Amino acid sequence: MAINRPTFMNNCIYFTASHLFRELERLASESFAPTSMAPAYTYIMLMINANDGLTMTELADAFDYEQSTLSRMVQKLVSRGWIEKKRRGHQIHLYITTSAVDILPVMENALNQFRTLSDEMMGGRAEKLHASHAMLTATERAQTHLAIEK
Repeated sequence: MAINRPTFMNNCIYFTASHLFRELERLASESFAPTSMAPAYTYIMLMINANDGLTMTELADAFDYEQSTLSRMVQKLVSRGWIEKKRRGHQIHLYITTSAVDILPVMENALNQFRTLSDEMMGGRAEKLHASHAMLTATERAQTHLAIEK
């Protein structure tokens, strides 16, 4: 029997965003399985690969992660031998190691597969980009609003 979903559920940003996140999480788990790591690790690796010598602070800002969270994630990549940390003054800089040469193409393929499947899931690339940009704008507004309240 199909249940009648009240209007408030269809118009609730919390409910709809959470539902979309769960669907994207399922898709990401499948797409990134060949990396044997959560999707966030692929994004971190590819960001460092594109920005050799990126600092921990810059990386945390780029992903909007707390320093402590990012530090634990980076340490996991260091323990796999894929990232090297070098201290210069008060900053820690991150570099891809030669050991990461084999995993980077796997990560890029996983990301490409996720892009393709998420494009299909969202009704096409243009529709997905439109939704992504709307969500980014909403997130920025929420952060501004919360900062004003503090």
